Amino acid sequence: MRVRRMLSQMRVFDRTRLGHVSRASFWLTFLACSVIGLLSGWIPVEIAYQLQLQPDGVFMVTSVWCFLAFNAAMGWCLARTARRRLYDAGYSGWWMWLLAVPLAGWVLLAVLLAQPSDAGTPYGLPPPGAGGGAGAQAP
Repeated sequence: MRVRRMLSQMRVFDRTRLGHVSRASFWLTFLACSVIGLLSGWIPVEIAYQLQLQPDGVFMVTSVWCFLAFNAAMGWCLARTARRRLYDAGYSGWWMWLLAVPLAGWVLLAVLLAQPSDAGTPYGLPPPGAGGGAGAQAP
């Protein structure tokens, strides 16, 4: 039941939702996007290897373009979810610019995303049961 609630909170492709994302929902979304992204790159390469296809053949070129397009879409959705997670933790979405700093920025952003929910954020109330206090979801 807890997983079902987290899945309903994710709403990765919902462009109208401006509220918050709980810590568990964000990391579940991150894990799902990472696994699907890795599989979308690994499976076509493994198929091409098993069938001994040429690296510059139509199958591989199409696979690479599909991989890039899919991961760009998932990256966009994950960035939107991370911004909502930062709001839930009480930080501004501008902290996403830490992605531009290799390694140190990524680690610092991961630490910020792992912070517990903050009930008194200037970005509205966190979702109910988010750990930082109960409250209504921001419209």
